[in-house]
Amino acid sequence: MDYLVIPKKKQTPCGHCQDKNTTRCSKCDIGVHVKCFLLFHIKK
Repeated sequence: MDYLVIPKKKQTPCGHCQDKNTTRCSKCDIGVHVKCFLLFHIKK
């Protein structure tokens, strides 16, 4: 399975910037904004 941004119902902190968001990475299962998605996976 590839890394994809998918919606979720509950707000959680973004894994990159810590602001609340309603999306997550489908593979990592960590909340992450669309704008932070690439940066989050590069810093891992």
